Amino acid sequence: MRSVKKDMWRWLLIMVLLIGVSIISTGATDKKTKYAVCIVNETDQKVFYKVGWCDREGNKWTGWKNYSIPADYVYSHWSEDLERMDITFHTGGNYGKWDEYSVWGTENGCQDSSTYVFAWNVRGYLRLYDK
Repeated sequence: MRSVKKDMWRWLLIMVLLIGVSIISTGATDKKTKYAVCIVNETDQKVFYKVGWCDREGNKWTGWKNYSIPADYVYSHWSEDLERMDITFHTGGNYGKWDEYSVWGTENGCQDSSTYVFAWNVRGYLRLYDK
């Protein structure tokens, strides 16, 4: 009788371990999609800006994170499973304002459709343009 109980407990322990390993292994194989947005600074000055990520509908907001990008530099921003990047910056000057843009990341690195450029417009204000 005693050996039957031991065998039952062993089988129960083995089953629990197998179920646990299968749950962990299936979770480990879930690949998250990585999205990239590249920011290019084509000005002659350092630009300060804020970035936050969310999904297409505006859910799962990550909050703002501050960045600065030197003149003539490219910075790549990456996110897992969040496709939309909101970017805000001050346009400069005494009459400038805070602009906010929503841009879309692309899978597998930056492409032309996910590359945006900081540049001065003809009136001398900082703008974000599509590449």
